Amino acid sequence: MSKPFRFIQGFFLVILLHSCASTPPIHHSLSQDGIEPLTELIKLPIGGVEQWLLIRTANTENPVFFFLHGGPGAGEMPLLRYFNNELEQYFTVVTWDQRGAGKSNSRDIPPHSINLDQLRSDTHEIVQYLKNRFNQPKVFIAGHSFGTVLGIQLVKKHPENIYAYVGIGQIVNTKRNTESTCQLGYELARETGKKKDISIFSDIYGNGSSADVTDLETALTLNDFLKENGGVYHDRTTFNKLIFAVLTAPEYTLLDKIKYMSGLKRSRELLWNRDLFEVDFFRDAPRLEVPVYFISGKYDLIASPELTLEYYNFLSAPEKHLVEFKDSAHCGIFEEPSKFNRLMIDEVLKHAHPSTDTFGVSTTDLPGDVPGKIRSVIAPGSSLPYTQ
Repeated sequence: MSKPFRFIQGFFLVILLHSCASTPPIHHSLSQDGIEPLTELIKLPIGGVEQWLLIRTANTENPVFFFLHGGPGAGEMPLLRYFNNELEQYFTVVTWDQRGAGKSNSRDIPPHSINLDQLRSDTHEIVQYLKNRFNQPKVFIAGHSFGTVLGIQLVKKHPENIYAYVGIGQIVNTKRNTESTCQLGYELARETGKKKDISIFSDIYGNGSSADVTDLETALTLNDFLKENGGVYHDRTTFNKLIFAVLTAPEYTLLDKIKYMSGLKRSRELLWNRDLFEVDFFRDAPRLEVPVYFISGKYDLIASPELTLEYYNFLSAPEKHLVEFKDSAHCGIFEEPSKFNRLMIDEVLKHAHPSTDTFGVSTTDLPGDVPGKIRSVIAPGSSLPYTQ
């Protein structure tokens, strides 16, 4: 191969890797007559490093809905557009690839800055930016899995900025959550009776009586087992759709997609540490000063319904709801997107309009074998039809 040809080949490879990212227009069915929609990929200096937001709305006067992805490091920027684009008619939907994740994964980011304290600071800085840019007094916050840690901590520290909080696969106490995950996985392995599955847990438990999942490799092995057995995604096709959405996302260049996995790996290595395992919202967030919604997947083995229910009963808040998604595991927002959208539009959105009547404290029934199962205490005459 001649040098000129190799040069041309390399040139076009660079162009392909760095080809411009974009986001599709708002679907015509969501547009509003005479109102200009907004679809924007924006890179901002946040906490001293450049990070990416995706902002989509049919009307920039809509209340802001800010989504915090899971992981650590599992950027979910294209997923709300793919699964939950109905929200764009009613909210200004903002998704963020956190420092070191997805589009925000850069070798220029100092590894020591990828820590829980800095991510909390980044989250608050973005909220302030969104309030100022869209002239909104508050925003809605939703967190998924690891994002629920950032979400609760933000609500606890800055309730004045938040209309309401939605926790999807809520992490409550990281140590107890992981212990529960391991125990539920072990029980599932015994039910399957497969020697390979049982051997996984023999290695995790070792010679002792308790599991140690503070080790990242052990946690990843357990997570892979749960993925294969419906504890992360109840329906395997949901996982396939998630992968398809990321791989085909125009918001990610080819280079972004290549960097995605390295960002996930690095974020896990840097964030799966003592700070994360000291998270305990029974201790640190017994009361929240905003309305709270917990979405609990019936088959979730990462954030167990039992522990979510325990925290729900323990928590004091001006209004709280616990909603079971009966066909979901850990990813209810994407496994049952229509149900999530109706919850947001028909129930959560009201908090941006104080004159709207509220339902008060409520919960749906959780599985019958859950200790402390409680009955609905929705106000007479009210209902949450999407929770049935």
